[in-house]
Amino acid sequence: MALKKKIYYYSFFCLLYLISIILSVSLISFFHFYLEHPVEVVQEWVFDNGWGIIIFGKIFSLIWIYKFYNLKRGLRYSLKEIFFNNFNAANRETLLILLFFLALGLMFGLKENDSYVFDIYKLAISYFFGLLFYLIDIFILVLLGKNNTQDEWSDGIINFIFALIFIITSKISFLLITINSSSEKSNLMIIFFNMVILLFLTNFNKAKSSNLTNPLLFLVFFICPMMSLFGWDPIWGETYSFFEAGVLFDSKTYLAVCLFILYYLYLKNLNFFKNIFKKEK
Repeated sequence: MALKKKIYYYSFFCLLYLISIILSVSLISFFHFYLEHPVEVVQEWVFDNGWGIIIFGKIFSLIWIYKFYNLKRGLRYSLKEIFFNNFNAANRETLLILLFFLALGLMFGLKENDSYVFDIYKLAISYFFGLLFYLIDIFILVLLGKNNTQDEWSDGIINFIFALIFIITSKISFLLITINSSSEKSNLMIIFFNMVILLFLTNFNKAKSSNLTNPLLFLVFFICPMMSLFGWDPIWGETYSFFEAGVLFDSKTYLAVCLFILYYLYLKNLNFFKNIFKKEK
């Protein structure tokens, strides 16, 4: 599928997602106002249930884009077939990058969050819904990559384009959920580079080699724990997190680390290291 069509379908998915968020918030607000609840109560309810609203919007949009995509292209892929057929053994690069991030985190230690609110339920919601927050979009892009033709653009540029669409859509949805909230604003740079790395690991632009195992491992063992335990949660911030992200994973330092990782992945895709060893021989 040409890049323009991929952007079209993914943008349509994002539009459906935003419409579902707007409709959900509007419907919730209508019933609260009907019961004569003050504005503060409505805002607090939407904020507390923000993750549920967001994931509902993602799943709703996934179902509709799947039906539309299959109907438009005359395909009969089942969600189960697409999902499970794209799980393969994790590659070495994913494990190395994961170990690299975990080692850096241990080296810089843990800084306790003195103002956190103890709530195990909210921590679980932050973790598992955070996982779906990224994974559903990655799954959509893997779906769009089936029966793929080679694009003129490089994989790196394509990953940045879709990550940019993802972060713009996410920012709008966060504003709808956290409006007038006292919680910390979401760190868009961290979310953006999380998605770029996940897309590189997925390799979704090459249908035969796309692999959902790689991003899933990175989400399960790094991004989602950082969201629930270290304050990366884009909705609740550090409200329920036991620890603070600290110096290592603030936006500027994380940007530098991510650029290093992405450069490594870029060279790996070019078979740079294999070519060096061949020349030495």
